[in-house]
Amino acid sequence: MDMINETGKGVKTKYRLAQSMKECMKTMSVDNITVKQITEDCGVTRQTFYRNFMDKFDLINCGAVIRL
Repeated sequence: MDMINETGKGVKTKYRLAQSMKECMKTMSVDNITVKQITEDCGVTRQTFYRNFMDKFDLINCGAVIRL
């Protein structure tokens, strides 16, 4: 995803999702983390997740780019 042309709200949502993924990765393997867990942890819907990312691996790649 291209974060250069994102609105402030969109960037904040992506950051919150990436933070949630980072927290989940502290206690379990990536294979065991679900999109439902990620979205429930940061208070967004699965629809919002999929509007921003293709899957959890896309989220991980974005998290690496924004250097969490």
